[in-house]
Amino acid sequence: MAVFHSDCVQAVGHYPMNLSTSYVHYISGAGHKFHGPKGVGILYVSPSATVGPLIHGGGQERNIRFGRQCL
Repeated sequence: MAVFHSDCVQAVGHYPMNLSTSYVHYISGAGHKFHGPKGVGILYVSPSATVGPLIHGGGQERNIRFGRQCL
């Protein structure tokens, strides 16, 4: 199975997206494209995507630290 990531920086906030019916595993966007602060972004992770931490620990981060990878 291929993992699919879509860079939706230009589309977020301008086009309707129904993520419950899409086949995308990851979607990223930038806040400044729809009048948000610069440097703020979003990452949608589909419930069907299996991810795990590269570094274990970090209970304050729901036990998933930076450097996530697909399994």
